[in-house]
Amino acid sequence: MADTRDTLLTGEEFEALNALGASERVGRRKIYFWMWARLYLLVVLLTFRALLAIFFPEQFAISYAFDQEHYYSVALFRLCLFSPMVAAYLYCLNKRIFLSEASLIAAVALGAWIWLDLEMISLSSPPNWILVAFQMSMRIACLCLAILNYLDARSLAKNRNL
Repeated sequence: MADTRDTLLTGEEFEALNALGASERVGRRKIYFWMWARLYLLVVLLTFRALLAIFFPEQFAISYAFDQEHYYSVALFRLCLFSPMVAAYLYCLNKRIFLSEASLIAAVALGAWIWLDLEMISLSSPPNWILVAFQMSMRIACLCLAILNYLDARSLAKNRNL
C-alpha cells in the first residue's frame, strides 16, 4: 500500500478538485432530471393515446383492419406489453442500472409499434387523416424522447467508465 503522507494537497488544489467533482455531480443530476422528465412526458403521451384508443376506437386504423373483438384484444395486448416495459424502465432509472440497455429496448419497441401502425394505416383507409397524422406524430415524439434518453444514458455510462 502506498504511503499517502507525502501526497498532501494544498488548499487551492483540494478546492479545485472538489469543484470539479461537484460540477460533474451537478451535470449528472441534470441528465437524470431530463431523463425523468422525458420518461414522464412519454408516459403521458402514450396514456393519452391509450385513452383515445379506448374511447374513440373508430378513429384508429387498427379498428378498420380488425373487428371490434380483435381490436380490443390487440389494444389489451399492447397495454400488457407497455406496462411491464415502463415498470422495468422506471426500476432501471431509479436504481441507475442498465439505463443504456433499457433505453435502447424502449426506443426499439416504440419504433416497432410505429411500424405496426404504419402497416395498419396502409391496410385501411381511415376517414380522418388529420387524426391519424396527430396519432403518428405523438408516436414519433415518443420515439424521439426514447432516443434522447438512450443518448443521455450512453453518455452517462461512457463518463462513468472514464
